[in-house]
Amino acid sequence: MTYTVLGWVIYEATHDPLSLGLAGLAEIIPFLSVVWFAGPMADRYNRKWLIFGAVALIFFSVFVAGLLIGYIGSGNPRAIVYICYGLIVMIGFGRGFYGPASQAMVPGLVPSEVFTNATTWSTGVFHISSV
Repeated sequence: MTYTVLGWVIYEATHDPLSLGLAGLAEIIPFLSVVWFAGPMADRYNRKWLIFGAVALIFFSVFVAGLLIGYIGSGNPRAIVYICYGLIVMIGFGRGFYGPASQAMVPGLVPSEVFTNATTWSTGVFHISSV
């Protein structure tokens, strides 16, 4: 939902479809650059704090995006677009750390004899909520 809102803000400010494509690029580049070392970090450091930091970064970005919505039309459109791109980059970094850390969390939470069942439930709930 955040990407939709930020994409809408970018398109309202620029009326340029290329700007929407750049928004996707602004998210995927930080994600791909972080995900390579986020997995080993999730194995070495406390996963709970990695997840907390990633969620805090994403929450901060969404909070600033919510504040930004009130300034559409009253501020400098170019500045608003750059802020949106910056928020998308921060969300990309947060997602890059959140994914590996949260996936590595399940094996440490449940005993090995119920791991298969826990993974099935976790994946099923994720897919149902995604739909």
